[in-house]
Formats: sequence, structure tokens, C-alpha cells
Amino acid sequence: MAGSWRKYTFFDKDIVNENIETILGSKVSYSTADSGMLLFGCENGSITLTHRDFSSVNSTNNSLDNNRVFRGLIYGLTYLFDSKNQNRQYVIAIGDDNPNMNNKLDDQNNQLSSYIQIKILWASDMTRPINSFYGGYSGIPSSAKVTAFVVSPDGTQIAVGFSNGAVILFNGTFLKDIGSNKAPSPQILLTEHTAPVSAIYFCDLRFNKVNNITSPSATSNNEIQMRLFVVFDTSIPSTPSTTISSDIELGGIMTYDVSIIVTSTGSVIPSNHRKPVNILDDRGAAKLCSTYVKDTRELVVAREEGVFSYSVEDRGGAAGFEGIKQCVCAVGRYILVGSLDEKTYRNNIAIYDLKNKFISFSGQIAAGEKILSVMNDGGIAYLLTSSHMLIRYRERDTSSKVEVLLKKSLYPLAISLITEEQSDVNEISKLIKMYGDYLYKKGDYDGAIQQYIQTIGFLQSSYVIRLYLDPHRIYNLISYLEKILERGLANKEHKTLLITCYTKVKDEEKIQLFLQQITNPSISTNLSNASTLPLGLTRSESTNSVDAGACIEILTQTGFIDAALYLAAWFSQHDLYLSLQVDQGVSGMDSALAYLTSLSLALPQGVYLPYLLSTLPKIIDSKPMQVTGLLTKLCSGDFQGLKSSLQGITGPLSTHLNCNKGDYPIVSFSSLPIEDITLIFINHE
Repeated sequence: MAGSWRKYTFFDKDIVNENIETILGSKVSYSTADSGMLLFGCENGSITLTHRDFSSVNSTNNSLDNNRVFRGLIYGLTYLFDSKNQNRQYVIAIGDDNPNMNNKLDDQNNQLSSYIQIKILWASDMTRPINSFYGGYSGIPSSAKVTAFVVSPDGTQIAVGFSNGAVILFNGTFLKDIGSNKAPSPQILLTEHTAPVSAIYFCDLRFNKVNNITSPSATSNNEIQMRLFVVFDTSIPSTPSTTISSDIELGGIMTYDVSIIVTSTGSVIPSNHRKPVNILDDRGAAKLCSTYVKDTRELVVAREEGVFSYSVEDRGGAAGFEGIKQCVCAVGRYILVGSLDEKTYRNNIAIYDLKNKFISFSGQIAAGEKILSVMNDGGIAYLLTSSHMLIRYRERDTSSKVEVLLKKSLYPLAISLITEEQSDVNEISKLIKMYGDYLYKKGDYDGAIQQYIQTIGFLQSSYVIRLYLDPHRIYNLISYLEKILERGLANKEHKTLLITCYTKVKDEEKIQLFLQQITNPSISTNLSNASTLPLGLTRSESTNSVDAGACIEILTQTGFIDAALYLAAWFSQHDLYLSLQVDQGVSGMDSALAYLTSLSLALPQGVYLPYLLSTLPKIIDSKPMQVTGLLTKLCSGDFQGLKSSLQGITGPLSTHLNCNKGDYPIVSFSSLPIEDITLIFINHE
């Protein structure tokens, strides 16, 4: 499968040191990297802490400090760094303090004894431990060896795995119990297994990382939701002391619920709500062939047929990379895989982006070299080879990687990469705009508009609008303007242009929905059967956001009279409303008279009279009896009769009339002076 993946060079390889054994003075038995530091544990019991460039952490001395901490082998190391307090840096180690040990990693006579110790040390001074205690448990076979070691990020939990498949867990405030030398009793998670433990990893469930944002999961304030991945090397059988009958003792990968509670006094105790052990797979993974991806909270293992991922609950995805796997390591969002080439007998090193399906680095190490150790520190991976060479693979910065992809016009991949690695939305939007431009120039207008839509709020809308003013691209322009309106970023010009587009494509349904959005976003109104004024935006709010006159004119010119009337009524454009009704001929004159009647109940006399005088002369010839009836009621002050005449009106006209309710405080003038209406009858016989 990986043979069809594209290859890029997103990592740089360099050699940190040709032979670290000559500097450390002994063979390395364990190594780790974290927070820009390298930590080496040697067969002679010494621990060396260096910067990532292999320089000394001692500013007064350029030579490396090799601290003899154990008498025998070191089996595991962890570096804990408190970013808020640089003085609080710890090294937690497990090793053998038996003075009779031969101090060789491959010595078959090495046996576990009461001298296996866990020590907590100050990183700045490892000459004396802060705390130390026995790292095994009562009853473990003397032949069992430590094969896995892990410490939780806050230092409250320590887990140890053994060659007989046993797994034990320590809970406590180890970093606070300075000088106490307490001997905590471990919790025995598993007494034995058919295979040795090859790796263990803590998984903190308190935080979820999504789109580079961490958010707390739903947990109680004092409970820390933790799981422990346990991986067994099922290719190496162990010899259990008893007959194995449990599925747990046959599983290859499993998770334990190791949640804890921090009490009010600061003590750490196991949670009472721990779930049963969960077996994820009956196959395991060899030493160095599993890794934990912190951001996705997944375990990734490498086997001959490929790599496989697991969550704490179930199996995940897989990718087929053939070859005899030597190691696997998470490197930021990438996965480094070391495989033996059976033709050349050289180890191939490939770094994969499993999500985007490409190879970000491909190379080999020298012929005859074996991989002894693999470490990761963010976007950096280290390999320690059999010749004691320390090789480093450093991820290039985001801009360099994006530049490589853009030269090949691989915009989707570049956008995916920059989105995952960079939080600056302005830079992301610039890249999306570039992709939109690229598609536009190719004539893919549909694809381009989808990219431009993603830039709304960052890219000037006028830039996109100018590109899509061609009538053949009007539907793309509509999609863009609709998204602007949907996101609450539309101004008067956007709305006027959108309604213009709707009228050009004669989309009456969209026009109705548009009117609803600008007058009341919360309620869907059908103009053909509306009977009441919907409650939503106030008239002043909608007036400020819409060029009512322009929209009414556009709707009128294109024949959408009902919509124009609705807008005119809503925005109190009474003169436009009355003119539109009268222009429809006799059919609209009755509506105009009803509208004038409703205005008489809402407007002061001085405001109302001009509408009356400008409209009735156009109607009187066609509706003399109705005009006379209205004027009679106005001049006699029969407002009750005016109200009664409006009852029973339904349909769109009812909606229009309701727009006038509350437009002004209710003002009742006693009657309309006859002399004020004489102009209506001039030139009419």
C-alpha cells in the first residue's frame, strides 16, 4: 500500500554523535528524550542528561556529567519537566542496586532481587535521590526481569512490566515525598502472562485534542481518568508458573483502567469506579515496535504486515507497510517505521503521515547497523544504532513543508498540513485563497467558490464578487452571498446583490426565504399565506441592515410585486406601497384603500394626510363609493367604523396591514377637516 504513496522530504537527518559510548563510558541500556533533553542510562548504573544537541546541561562545565546512580543496570528512565518552575526538574529511574551484578545487559545470570529500585532524583543533582523504593513485588520469580517502565506526566503513577508478563502499578505523591524513602505497596495488575511485556504507556483521558484545541473531558474534580496500555511480545513465549486459562493472560494488547482520586489532603488513591481490563488484540508487538501518540491518545504497533492503531476502547485503523519491522515511533503527527530490507539487509527508515497518506522521509542507515533504541521528542526522533551512533531526524518548519507542496500545486495537502500544524487562521485563509485562485484560473469555478466560502470573514468579499459577476457564474455568486448572510456578515450591498441574483434566476422560493431572513431570522414565513406580522428584528434594526428602497425597486422591476409590497409595508415605505397597489389597477385599489384605512389608525394627522391626498385622486374614478365612504368616516371621526372595515381581511394584505400596528403611538384625531380633503375632488366631476 505504501508503495503508491507520494514521497516528500519533510525531515532532515543528521548525526548527533558518531559513538556516544566513548563519551558516556559505558554501553547504553536505556535512553529517552523529552522537553529538549536527552537522557541515557548505562550498564554501569550511570545516568547522563544532555541537551538535544548532546551538549552539557552544566553551564560551568562543557563535559557531560555521568552520574553513578545504580550499582547495576538501568532498565528505565523518565524526565519530568515543570515548565512553570525550572528548578523542578526530575529524573525517575528504575535499575539494579545489587553490588554483585555483572553489570551487563545481556547477562543471562542477572536475576531480579530486592535490589531493584525506583529512584526519584533532581535533574540538576542526581548524586542523592529524593525518594527511592523497591520496584518489584513479593512473590515475583527470581528469573523475571524488568522489560517496561513508564511514569505518568504528573508523577503520581509508576508502572513496571516484567519478562514473565507481570504488570505492577504504584500510586503516590512521589515527587512530594522528599527524603521519606517510603516503601509503597504496588497494585498487581497481572501476575504473569504467556509472553513478556514489551511496552506500557499511560493514556490521560482528561483532555481531548481536537483541531489543536484541548478541552477537559467530563470528569469529577478530584478524579484523574487514566488508562494503561500494556503490550506483550507474543513472538517470545514465557514459561508461566501455573497453567494459563484466563483470556487476560493470553491477550497481546490490553488496557487497564488505572484512574485515581486525589484526596483533599493531596493523597493519591485508586478510583472506586475502575472498569474491567479490556483486551484489544490477541497479537502483541516486539520490543521497540509500539509507540503512543499523545495528541490522538492512540497506541500504534508495527508488525511485519503493517502498522495498526488502537484506542483505549477498540482497534483503530491500519496501513500496510511490508517488511520485518525493527522499530516504530511517534514523531509529532507522523509515525517513524524502521524495517529490515531482506534484499540488502539494511534498515530502511520511513516517516509516514498516516492521515494524509504520504511519506515525509525515506532513507537507510548504514549496512550492518541494528537499531538499539528509538526516542521521540515532539517533532524530533532519535535512533541509537549498534555502533553507538546517535542519529537525529528533525521535522522541518511548517512554511518549508508548505513551500514544497505548493511548488507541486498540492493545495489540499498543504491546507490540511497547515491547518493541523498552525493555529494562525489568517495564514490558513491566505492559503485557501491561493487554492481558490488556482482552481478559478483552471476554470473550476464551482471548486473555487467552495474555497472562497471558507475565507469569509478574512478575505475581502469584493475580491470574490468581482470574479463572479459574469451571468454564467451567478449560481456560484449566490452560494457565496448566502454564506455571508448565514454567518451574519452581510451588509446592505451584499443583501441588495443577493436579491438581485434571486430575481435574475427567478427563484421565488429563495426570495421568500431571503425576505424572512432580513425581517425575522427565527421564523419561516411564506408570503402567500402569511396572516400576521412575525416577531423578530425590530423595524429599526432591519432598516439599518437593508437598503429597502433598492430592494423594493429591484423586486418591482423584475415582477415580484408581492415581495416588493411586503418589504414596502415592513419598512414603512407607505408611498411606495400605495403606488405599487394603485399601479396594479382596479385589483390593487381595494388593497390601497384598506392600507390607507390602517394608516389612519396608526399615524398622526399631519403624517397621514399627505398619503391620503396623493393616493385617493388616483382611485376616486374607479372606486368613487369606497373613497366617499372612507372620507365620510374620517371627517366624522368614525374610527370604530374604520376598524370594523378592516376585520375579516386575510392573506398577504393582512400581513401588510399588521406592519402598521405599533409603527407610531396610537393617535386618534377627532375628525379630518373637510377643507383638508377638497384637493381630492378638484378636476373630478
